[in-house]
Amino acid sequence: MKFDKLIVGGTIVTAFGRYPGAIGIKDGKIACIAETACGLDADEVINATGKFVLPGAIDGHLHYQAPITPEAEDVEHATRAAAVGGITTGIAMPVEWATSVEGYHDLQEYFNGKAYIDYGFHGHADAKIDNLDKIEALWTET
Repeated sequence: MKFDKLIVGGTIVTAFGRYPGAIGIKDGKIACIAETACGLDADEVINATGKFVLPGAIDGHLHYQAPITPEAEDVEHATRAAAVGGITTGIAMPVEWATSVEGYHDLQEYFNGKAYIDYGFHGHADAKIDNLDKIEALWTET
């Protein structure tokens, strides 16, 4: 298999330890982790000699801008800054839009095309708006 990218020379860091190796990437996903780059081919080779190769981090508590929170940092700049810092997924904290399936989809549309990283939303129950009857649908339909 020919990879799109091959990361070589670095120290791979996983939950199981640190070790030298090579990582083959195909279609934006890790397709191979090998002890050596010997025999591996790619369109682009990234030399990570002297560097640690870490998995992307997930930040589960972000406050991105939404139409009801214009004072917060906008999605484009917040996610670009997150990417530079190694965050590959950010999960936005609840806003009133994430209290129904319709609001959740509206929020997805608002974020669509603006983010530099993967993202998700916390759906939530809110006693002030009395949406307990919508929680099951939020869980199963979004």
